[in-house]
Amino acid sequence: MPTRNRHHSLPRAVLVVTVIAVVVLAAFPVIAAVGDNLILGKPNTADATTFLTGAAPNSNLRIINSQAGAPALDLRVQAGSPPLQVNSAGWIRFLNADRLDGKHAAAFSLVGHDHDGTYSPLGHHHDGTYSPLGHDHAGTYSPLGHDHAGVYLPVAGKAADADLLDGQDSSAFAAAGHNHTGAYLPVAGKAADADKLDGFDSTAFSLTGHDHTGTYLPVAGKAADADLLDGHDSAVFARRGVVCPPGQTLVGYGRQGPLCSRPVGSAAVDSTGVVGRETSMVLDASGWPVISYYDATNGDLKLLRCGNAACSSGNTVSTVDSTGDTGRFTSLVLDASGWPVISYYDQTNGDLKLARCGNATCSSGNTLTTVDATGNVGQHTSLALDANGYPVISYYHNSNQDLRLARCGDATCTSGNALTTVDATGVIGLYTSLVLDAAGYPVISYYDWDNGDLRLARCGDATCTSGNTLRTVDDTGASGWYTSLALDAGDYPVISHYDAANGDLRLARCGHTTCDLGNTLTIVDSSGDVGHFTSLVLNANGWPVISYNDWTNGDLKVARCGNPTCSSGNAFTTVDATGTVGQHTSLVLDADGNPVISYYDATNGDLKVAALIR
Repeated sequence: MPTRNRHHSLPRAVLVVTVIAVVVLAAFPVIAAVGDNLILGKPNTADATTFLTGAAPNSNLRIINSQAGAPALDLRVQAGSPPLQVNSAGWIRFLNADRLDGKHAAAFSLVGHDHDGTYSPLGHHHDGTYSPLGHDHAGTYSPLGHDHAGVYLPVAGKAADADLLDGQDSSAFAAAGHNHTGAYLPVAGKAADADKLDGFDSTAFSLTGHDHTGTYLPVAGKAADADLLDGHDSAVFARRGVVCPPGQTLVGYGRQGPLCSRPVGSAAVDSTGVVGRETSMVLDASGWPVISYYDATNGDLKLLRCGNAACSSGNTVSTVDSTGDTGRFTSLVLDASGWPVISYYDQTNGDLKLARCGNATCSSGNTLTTVDATGNVGQHTSLALDANGYPVISYYHNSNQDLRLARCGDATCTSGNALTTVDATGVIGLYTSLVLDAAGYPVISYYDWDNGDLRLARCGDATCTSGNTLRTVDDTGASGWYTSLALDAGDYPVISHYDAANGDLRLARCGHTTCDLGNTLTIVDSSGDVGHFTSLVLNANGWPVISYNDWTNGDLKVARCGNPTCSSGNAFTTVDATGTVGQHTSLVLDADGNPVISYYDATNGDLKVAALIR
C-alpha cells in the first residue's frame, strides 16, 4: 500500500487525522491510503496490538469529521469487547452519553414495579397498555420537559451511547421520590461501561425533579468518570428515593442500598438513685464508652467504664470523689495509658478540682487535687491534656464573674500551676468549651451573660497570659448557651450553641482562626425550643454532628449536617423520646463515624447511653 505524503494537498476525504504525537507501528507505514480513505497504521497480526505513543503536551490524536452524517470514529470489536478502555491511571473526562443501551432517557420508567427487567417506553404502563407520550403513568397530562415521575428532558445531538453505568443496565435506576426495592438488574453482554458519573458511583443517582437531601457518596478505585449523562451534570440527579423506617434516618448509600441509622443500646447504664447529670464521655482504644457524671443522690463524682461498645454487659461503676457535694460540671479525657482524668466542681467548698485515676476504672490509686480555691470557682469546666499529658482547664470564676484558665505544672496539678483570668469584661465565661490548637495554645468558646453573646478567646501563649484575641462571634438573641467547640482542618473554630432568646440550635463556622472575618452563622434546628445541652463533633468530612435536647418534647436529638455550615442537607434523628430525656449530652463518633451519646434521663433519674449505627 503506497504512502500518501501528509504535506501534499488532499482530495475530499471522509476523515482527516491530525497526529500530535510520536507514532510507533513497528515496520508498518504511519499513514496509508486507499482511495479517499486515510488509514492510520494497519492491522497488527503479530500480537493483535497496535500502539500510538505520544509525548507532545497537547492532544495526542485529533479526529476531524468532514462529511456530514458520518461518524467521527468507527470502532469495530468482537462481540462483548469494550470499544474504549483506559487504564487505572487515566480518566475519561467530558463524556456525554445521549443514550443508554440504545434508548434515550425519556424512554425509561420507574424501577420498583413489576416488570421483567426490560425497558418499558415512556407512554406505556408497566402492564403494556398505551398512554400517549407526554402523559404520566396515571394518564394525566404533563408536557415533556417538565419534572414528574418517569419523564426526563431529552437532549439532542449527543455523540455517545453508554450501554452500562457501573456495570448495570438502565433498568436498574429509579426516579427519586419513589421507593427502589431489590438489587440492580445486571444485563450481560453490553459493550460499554462507565464506572462513574462526575466522580460518583451509580449507587448515588436517580432521576431529579424530586426533593432530596444529603450529598452523593464517592466510590474510590474506579477507572472512568463521565462528566455528563444525557447532557446533564450530576447536580441534576438525586439520590434514589428511599424512606427509612420510623425512628431511623437516611445517612448514605452503599452498593446494597440505603444506609439507615437506628438507635441501639439506648438504655440506662446507671440507675442507682438520681444519677447522670453533667456527663462527659470518651471512647477508649476498644471503642467502649467511658463516662464521668454526677450522682445527685449522694453528691458524688462517679465514673462508668462500659464492658462493651453498647454498654450492655461488664460495666464497672466507681465513685471517684465523695468528699462533700462534689462532681458537677465534669469534663473527661483519657491519658496515654487510657486512664481517666476528670475536671469538676466541688460545690461544698466552691473549688475547681481534678481527679487523676490510678487505673482504668478509677477503683484505686486516684489522685484528687484542688486546682483553684480563690473564691467560688470551677463551674462550667472543660479539660484537655497538653503534649506532656498535663491538664489544661477552662472554667467560670463565679466570685469574680470571669473566664479563667488553669494550666497545670504536672500530671496531677499538684505544683507549678498557672492560673489566668482570660476575659473579665462583665459577667462572662459561662458554658466554656476548650480545645488546644496545633501549637498547644488554648482556644475557648464561652457565653457573655451581660450582652447575651457567643464569644471566643484565642490565646497568644500556652497560659493565656499575653497576645490573646477575644471576639464576639454571634450576638443574635441570647446566643452562646451550652457551647461546644471543635477546630476544623484549617484550625478554624466551629461552635454549636443555644440561642435562649429564640429557642434555636445554632452553629457558628468561623472564617478565620480568630473568628474575626468570614463567619457563617446558621440556625440548625428551630422546631420548637431546641438546642439545650449541645455537644459537637466534626465527622471525617469536617461536617458537624451535634447532639442536643429538644426541650419542647423532652427528647434527645442528633443533627447530622449536610455541609460544613449546616446550611442544607441536614438530617435530624430523635434518638430517645421515652419520657423527659436528652439533658446533659456528650457526643463522640466511633471508628465508623456513628454517634455514641451519654445523657441524662430526667424522668427516671438515670444515666443513659445511646448509639446510632448504620
